[in-house]
Amino acid sequence: MLLYASPAAQETYILPFVNSCMKKKDTPSYTKRFYVWCTEKVPGVGSVMHPSNKLDVRPISLFEISYKLVETILAHRISSVMNPKLHPAQHAFNSLRTVVDAIASFVLIMEDSHQHNKEIHISNNDCTQAYDAVPPWAMRAVYRYHGFPPDLIEMLMNMDTNRKGRVLTAHGAGTEWTMNCGLGQGSVLAPLKWNLFLDPLMKQLDDSPDPYILSDGTNQVHLRVLAFADDTTIFSSTHKGYLIRMNIATTYFGYFGVNFSPTKTHYTYANTKDRHYKSAPITVRLPDGSTKIQRSAVTSPHKPLRYLGAWLSPTLN
Repeated sequence: MLLYASPAAQETYILPFVNSCMKKKDTPSYTKRFYVWCTEKVPGVGSVMHPSNKLDVRPISLFEISYKLVETILAHRISSVMNPKLHPAQHAFNSLRTVVDAIASFVLIMEDSHQHNKEIHISNNDCTQAYDAVPPWAMRAVYRYHGFPPDLIEMLMNMDTNRKGRVLTAHGAGTEWTMNCGLGQGSVLAPLKWNLFLDPLMKQLDDSPDPYILSDGTNQVHLRVLAFADDTTIFSSTHKGYLIRMNIATTYFGYFGVNFSPTKTHYTYANTKDRHYKSAPITVRLPDGSTKIQRSAVTSPHKPLRYLGAWLSPTLN
């Protein structure tokens, strides 16, 4: 609707509103009310969120259009500066890279390992309720890590406070509640915030040993991680390197209360000369909010794993 407003309307109503938000480093309280609607992730489950089957639906926050307008301006300005500085292995929500680049990279690694019979260890990782788990204090630390100006940090933090939501159900809107944690899946800024949040981890992984190496005999590319939003894939040429990277990732996520999904985190390996290995321990959040440590699933190298819509395996099966 705002895109089709006349220049006079934009100058009279929209521009003063945006300038006022920038000056006050916040948006009005009435713009911070939102609704949550659950969309199906598993066809046929409906839009009802079940306590023990939360992964079957994806809650999407429906924000006020005026709030999203300010978010869009901030997202555009921040992205133009930060996208070139973020880790190149993150392919989501970045105009410099696409999902095709991520899949092509994965395919090249699988083909290289298979063709040259090179040992490879892979962990396809997915976080449980990733956007909903990141606390506000974590984002303040992340903004400081990236060197954001204090005024920008203050505005981003203010916009995230006192947000009040209601869950839409088949029986109407639920009781209003205050959002005290999470990035707000459906928010314009949420994808950028997640990339900013994940970036320190990805750069830390660059210092871990035993990368998987792609080489043409002259040039080498050292690969340790590939990411698309909260889907992170860890690569290593040794089991030791895989364990070290998984420990770094589990520690980082656990510090902020983010956990791997036990049903979507899979470890596989190939060309290990008949040696068999155990998967790394991961922290899993239970439906009641408590956590436990368990090993991730181990998948045969002959069984394809789903990666961003593609089915791939180290044996090219």
